Amino acid sequence: MDDVVGANSTKNAADVRVLLLGLGLGSDLILQSLLEQGLQLVVMDGAPVINQDLQKKYEANGQLKVIPESFSNTELVHEVVCSMGITHTVALPVGRALIYLGKLNDAFGFAGPSFAVINACTDKLNFHHFLEQHAIPDYGYMVLPASSLAQQDQASAIVAKLGLPLIVKPTEGSGSQGVRVVSSLEELRAYQVPERFAADPVLVEQMLVGTEYSTNVFVDDKGEAHLLGIFRKEISALPYRQEIAYFVDPDESEQIQHLILPVIQQITSALKLKQSFFHADCIITNDNQVFVIDCSPRMAGNNVILLERLIHANPAKIFVDHVLNQLPFTSPTSLVNSSAPKFHCAALRFFSFARTGKVKSFTNMLQSSEDKAAVIECINNINVGDMVGPMSTGGGIATGYIFVGADTVEEANALTLKYMSGFEVEY
Repeated sequence: MDDVVGANSTKNAADVRVLLLGLGLGSDLILQSLLEQGLQLVVMDGAPVINQDLQKKYEANGQLKVIPESFSNTELVHEVVCSMGITHTVALPVGRALIYLGKLNDAFGFAGPSFAVINACTDKLNFHHFLEQHAIPDYGYMVLPASSLAQQDQASAIVAKLGLPLIVKPTEGSGSQGVRVVSSLEELRAYQVPERFAADPVLVEQMLVGTEYSTNVFVDDKGEAHLLGIFRKEISALPYRQEIAYFVDPDESEQIQHLILPVIQQITSALKLKQSFFHADCIITNDNQVFVIDCSPRMAGNNVILLERLIHANPAKIFVDHVLNQLPFTSPTSLVNSSAPKFHCAALRFFSFARTGKVKSFTNMLQSSEDKAAVIECINNINVGDMVGPMSTGGGIATGYIFVGADTVEEANALTLKYMSGFEVEY
């Protein structure tokens, strides 16, 4: 599974032209960060999701070219690579596009993850097999046709083998589509796979009990994984299993990195990954065992870049310095920022609600000078009269988020909940 590293790296940004396959919801932050590094970017997506002001600004200065064509059109993608002088690709957080990106890297010898590496990580069943093959900690699972779940004897056999609760999801797909937690035999038999995945088998997994973290690393040219950030998550209420909040706590990260990083290094070394970002969702169980439950060789997804910026990790600059310019990577000795940032800790909360209802009114509860000073960023796309509810897929981030800083995570989290209390919802 060796990555194919192209011989086309250059230290002159003007000679670099980077291709991005797919531009989905939440990609604006990473796109802007790459453009701010002075890169020339070409984006291909059948329906690109991009801020219009951002697009106009960088198209006007010649840095950005958006091609509204599907990245699954391999012939057209290859034509674009040749005609526009593409020198590099970069993996952004868009699930299906990663597969096409890996094949493109293989075809042209671009630096970055190969198809084999991407397929081993992003196909959920393949990842279980990969963990078993390399003796990396894994947990119980079964794979079977979706139709068989409704059968009493089959469902009973699953529960007898794996216990309850269980996580059921399509073996393909991303963005938590079709992921459900089932807590009874009846719920397991009632599970409905999304129609687009109906022909594929489903994965039934043992549900791990513990604390979940988003972990981001950069793997250098020697294969060493360097930690960029560990962020604790809050997960939505059952039956959905969606990330609804992230917490930045450098002290906590310092305490647990010795548990998480060796497991990540095992995986990236087995993949023979080099000069690549790697994102992993991990669970630390109550007895301090670490399990990787989801991973991919890409930059951190969506709004996680906000968290990385707070601790001064800039994936766009890392890409320029260590992939394009091939400079040696120097890891910080501590995840705690020594330059005394304005906020030591932070909380980022998406607008997920306990139940489904209609928004009757909204009042911004963060009106004191102290509260206003704590707000790092707030995007609120919810209007009076909108229907809201629990986040069930990654698309829920479209409603917005509140990102605040404080001396402690508890204080930051309390402010996000205070803001959420300003929504009056008629259930």
